[in-house]
Amino acid sequence: MQFPGWLLTRNSMLPGSSLSSLMITPMTRHVAATGSPLGKEILEKFVIYLPNFKKIMPRDYNRMRKEIAKAEEKGFSHEQAEAEAFYASLSH
Repeated sequence: MQFPGWLLTRNSMLPGSSLSSLMITPMTRHVAATGSPLGKEILEKFVIYLPNFKKIMPRDYNRMRKEIAKAEEKGFSHEQAEAEAFYASLSH
C-alpha cells in the first residue's frame, strides 16, 4: 500500500522499542472496553504479531529528523539544530 508523502519504516517496530510499548496501552484499553477477541490474542502473542505492524510517518517529518541529527552532530544544541533544520527545509 502506498501513502503519497508518507514514509513506511520497518525496523522501528521491535520488541522493547518505545513504539511497541506505546502500542500496548491503547490496545489494552481497547480490549478492556470492547472485549475484542482479536485484540486479546494480539496482546497475548504480541511478539509474534509485532512484525505485522508498520510505522508510518510523513516524509517531511523524517527529513527534518535527519536534518536535526546532522546539525546536532555539528555541535548545535537541540533547539539550534531544529532552527537549522527548519531553514534548511526552506531551500528544498
